Amino acid sequence: MVFNFDTRQEPKIKLPKDKNVIRTFHAPYRLFYNIIPGQPPKHKTVYTSYQNTLISDIPEDYLNIYANADAVYSDRIHACIASLGFGNYARLYSSTPRYNLFEKVGAEGIRKKIVKIDHSKIKTLKKEQINFLKFLIKNV
Repeated sequence: MVFNFDTRQEPKIKLPKDKNVIRTFHAPYRLFYNIIPGQPPKHKTVYTSYQNTLISDIPEDYLNIYANADAVYSDRIHACIASLGFGNYARLYSSTPRYNLFEKVGAEGIRKKIVKIDHSKIKTLKKEQINFLKFLIKNV
């Protein structure tokens, strides 16, 4: 299981006791450090106080975690998109208007419960998009 909460405090999430939790953080550099002018930066302890924490500048590190997770619980759209794209479960804890992008792929309930998308629907949407682009290229 992955918990990814950069913009809010991590909520209480009930999981089976045998589940391993990995925490990832996507926040920009300035949020990882207490920056006081004239003093060297200090790590914010919230990011380093958990076991199994990933903070990285390399996107593939996060993608590997999300690809192998059973589920991702996050306040970040990108973490949920990656999890769903790899065929895993996700739950979004955010009220961002970008939430609407989940509706088209059948994950509109992602803010209320953990969801998984139907990849046959994604294949159909991809085919429609490819056909539309072919039409545009042919007729321009």
